[in-house]
Amino acid sequence: MASVCSLRRSLINHYNPDRVRVQTPSLLKGIIRCHHCDRAMRPTFTRKTGRLYRYYVCHGADKHGRETCPLRAVPAGEIEAVAIGQVRTMLRAPEMVVKTWQSEEGINERDVIEALRRLEPVWDELFPVEQQRLVQLLISKVDVEKSGVQVHLRATGLNTLARELNGLGNGKEYAA
Repeated sequence: MASVCSLRRSLINHYNPDRVRVQTPSLLKGIIRCHHCDRAMRPTFTRKTGRLYRYYVCHGADKHGRETCPLRAVPAGEIEAVAIGQVRTMLRAPEMVVKTWQSEEGINERDVIEALRRLEPVWDELFPVEQQRLVQLLISKVDVEKSGVQVHLRATGLNTLARELNGLGNGKEYAA
């Protein structure tokens, strides 16, 4: 009992309510997976000489040892750039515009084109949280393997995005 009390006292002495772990932006949090282990990958970071290095780590490598997964970790910036590149390609593809306006009542082709045209120039100006929300809306899963990345797009995401963007442009609001 004495050791439990001394442990509690030492924890209380080290507790600092002002010390909060900094949250780094993680665009693919919850949707990125290791293809080799079929496990989720979690965002993490390290600091060296004042510079921040972000990456995604395979839960299989964390749980069962680094040698169990051939992938282990991938740089966050590189994998996020690939995913964003796929989304931008999707937003520009004419067949995606056609599928979107054909599958959704109340949206016409011109509305979809206008909504996507307005998104492209402001993407880099969005807060990381808003970028993450849009990525989660448009991408269902990102499979990472040693040989490459496969981005699975969410079919209904483009419809929702077009409705939201046109609603904002027309002074209307739509619930996501």
